[in-house]
Amino acid sequence: MSFTSEDVFPLGGDLGGCQISFMFGSQSHLDYYAEIARREGLAAYEAPTPALISRLVQGGMGSVLDVGAHTGLLTLLAAASDAQTTVHAFEPLPSARQALEANVRLNPELASRVNIHAIALSDHDGEVTFYETINDMGFISTSSSIEIAHASSIDHGVFRERRVPTIRLDEWAAAHLGTERLKLIKIDVETHEYAVLAGGMKTILQRRPMIVAEVLPTAITEPHNALLAHGYLNFAIAPQALVQLPTVGYCHGAPNHLLCPSDRTHEVFGLCRQVGLRLEVG
Repeated sequence: MSFTSEDVFPLGGDLGGCQISFMFGSQSHLDYYAEIARREGLAAYEAPTPALISRLVQGGMGSVLDVGAHTGLLTLLAAASDAQTTVHAFEPLPSARQALEANVRLNPELASRVNIHAIALSDHDGEVTFYETINDMGFISTSSSIEIAHASSIDHGVFRERRVPTIRLDEWAAAHLGTERLKLIKIDVETHEYAVLAGGMKTILQRRPMIVAEVLPTAITEPHNALLAHGYLNFAIAPQALVQLPTVGYCHGAPNHLLCPSDRTHEVFGLCRQVGLRLEVG
């Protein structure tokens, strides 16, 4: 996939005190998220999540995992936020992954630190059916999922089935990360987040990364809450605040959650100051 000159535009700005800049394309306006970012600015995309991710990535060498990378908005944000950061982008959907690859090529200064994996993280190694939702506008799907219940609930429940390879995060990390610091895991996989966490519990508990995960109304959250029993704290990412909650569940208007190791709570205070958020207890 390649872009026309009219389709390519710069993204970035000041995100929590860090100047971010990279190029992006919208595949002739068929990338819905890219069009939002072009129209409203990168910082406004699911605000304040981009600013939080940018700040969380900064600070020394290490890796970021973008699980459900789609076309690469947050992949490139993470790579642009810290020159010592390597980003591993997981995207099993071919149409999204091809756009992701093209967007990375637009940024040769970042490309050497972005690794794209055509595989899904899950709770087992092997292969699963992936449900690519089909819309009548021709947009790149934003709601495809391994979970058939979720795919069936989108629009008119029209989807295309394809088989995709899966691997557990624990297995992948043992083979690819070595002793490298794991800074952040971002997970947005349309209600399959529980399986990503379940398949990576050993890695998460050993390496203690920050985690930003989407939690939709029908999400299974037992693995999220299991992390709370092992010293993680849960914050719903609201537009103007981080709201600490005793359990992980869907929050209207705040679908993204920050799971933070309790011994790194001081970093959350710093994040709120840097990004201009309140810290609340719900």
